[in-house]
Amino acid sequence: MCADKIPSGPVTVFHIEDDPFCSDVIARLLSKWPEILYLGSAASGREGLAQCRKMRPQIVLLDLGLPDGDGLRLAHELRWIDHPPRLLVFSARHDEATLARLRPSGVAGLIWKAPDVAHALRRAFAALAAGREFFPPDVLAALRQFTSSPNAFFKILSNRELNLIPLLGEGLSDAQIAEKIGVGEATVHSHRQSILRKLSLHRTPDLMRWALEKDFVSRGEPIARENLHGESLSSRDIQLNC
Repeated sequence: MCADKIPSGPVTVFHIEDDPFCSDVIARLLSKWPEILYLGSAASGREGLAQCRKMRPQIVLLDLGLPDGDGLRLAHELRWIDHPPRLLVFSARHDEATLARLRPSGVAGLIWKAPDVAHALRRAFAALAAGREFFPPDVLAALRQFTSSPNAFFKILSNRELNLIPLLGEGLSDAQIAEKIGVGEATVHSHRQSILRKLSLHRTPDLMRWALEKDFVSRGEPIARENLHGESLSSRDIQLNC
């Protein structure tokens, strides 16, 4: 019996993950736990958002490398739906961009994909169901190291600017970004100029290169099958027993 059992009855969990292998592993894992009511999974952000609005899960297990957008932008959208779920990120991403945007995105916890994650997942669900956060020691250590840097970019950029960088890094125009996030084109242009100035960059192509280097923008390679050390990780490596 695992020690971190949820005492107050089943908690509903929905999984947003584009890797079918990982989705299958998680589905089989959660089906073994009586304190979890597994509602299913979605392979894209758009589908996941629609299903969360419909099913109203208490907790969403969220991957970041989704085929139709950035997982942390989806996290922001999920915070504003009726009956918003608590968000537990389950991802291999541990880059500076993820660490910088983690707390502003409103997630309640993060677990890195790695072998033998079952115990950490169960503890995380218990913590979130009780209204607490869950960031294991390895994640907290990475956050401390990142935030201790005197030149950390998150210290000079606002939360709104950090959330805009993935869109700016993709080369979208002010008008395209304004339509995506529902603000005025002039507002986007103002933020773009502010970001360039704060980062001592001169042109949008410079910002695009910076965003790529800092992993705000995908390099075109799937990240979800890599663990913290960049090693290949298949779902066979994720053990199902506590």
